[in-house]
Amino acid sequence: MKLNIMNRKNNKLNFLKKYLLSYFLTILIAIFLIWKFHNNWNSIYFNTLEEIPTSISTSNSRSVSYFTSSSEELINKITTYKATIKTVELSEDELSYFSSLSYEERLSFLFNTSYSLSDRIAAFLGSEIENVGLVYYDLSSDETIKINEDLEFTGASTYKVGLNLLFYYLASQGEIDLNAYISYNSSDYEEGTGILYTYSSIGSYTIQELLDLSIVYSDNIATNMLGRYLGGHAVVRQKLYDLLDIDFSAKGNYITADLEFKILKYIYKHKSDINFSHLIDILTKTEFHDRLDKYIPQEIVAHKVGSYDSYIHDVGIILDDSPYILVIYTYDLENAEEKIAQISKAIYETAN
Repeated sequence: MKLNIMNRKNNKLNFLKKYLLSYFLTILIAIFLIWKFHNNWNSIYFNTLEEIPTSISTSNSRSVSYFTSSSEELINKITTYKATIKTVELSEDELSYFSSLSYEERLSFLFNTSYSLSDRIAAFLGSEIENVGLVYYDLSSDETIKINEDLEFTGASTYKVGLNLLFYYLASQGEIDLNAYISYNSSDYEEGTGILYTYSSIGSYTIQELLDLSIVYSDNIATNMLGRYLGGHAVVRQKLYDLLDIDFSAKGNYITADLEFKILKYIYKHKSDINFSHLIDILTKTEFHDRLDKYIPQEIVAHKVGSYDSYIHDVGIILDDSPYILVIYTYDLENAEEKIAQISKAIYETAN
């Protein structure tokens, strides 16, 4: 019995010795590894700083340059590295390839933020790009995208934005009274959009009331009453172009994306004026929501649609934290309303 007890004590002692030896060796190995890692880190930090790239571009022509000699330079290089990462810009062949994909594939590509916004829009439009006039302008950064900005389109109801601008300008100059009344004339009658043509009797309305009807309901009769008051639509366009120093024919209801962009930019620039502030606000209250504001918050989109036969448009100011102007004119574009809405959504998501 005593022998068994002694054997058990000896076994425990041997086990304890082995355990302590193993523990001691583990500590030594850990100390060695820490020392080794410390030396290696110093070597990397002090001897190979030149391997930190000063700039990097993910475009087709990639270039990386190396040089440095101090920790201060390292900080500068890391900052530069982060600041100069760019989105991929496609070559003509690559753009042609993406443009040839199916609609669903091009729609997916439209939201791939690894690529430049302009390339994504161009690829999304594909072979129909010649049927579109587009201007995107960031009012904070001046970033601009233009596609066929000088291509002429039938303006349709987007004309009503410039009409409002001119009336508010004349009011600011004291040349007209927005509370003055205009009486309906049978020559003003026009169906299509609006509410006045549904009335059995159309009387007199203030200029302010008619201006609001022309935007909220895109009312054609209200628009015609306003145009007649100033001498006709051609006169309205000419006065508007003179005001904005635009050289463009005023004879017909024709427009370009760049011309409409200048109209909207003028309105935004004068937003501190009570009348232009009202115009921006009333543009957010339009009853039409199937284009620019279909997939983004409606309350921040001050816009005006236009439709005439195969001409489908929407133009507006998006009153985001970083506001921007977006003008899209189209002709004979398949499913135009949806494509305008998707482009608007992609731009909004890129900006946010």
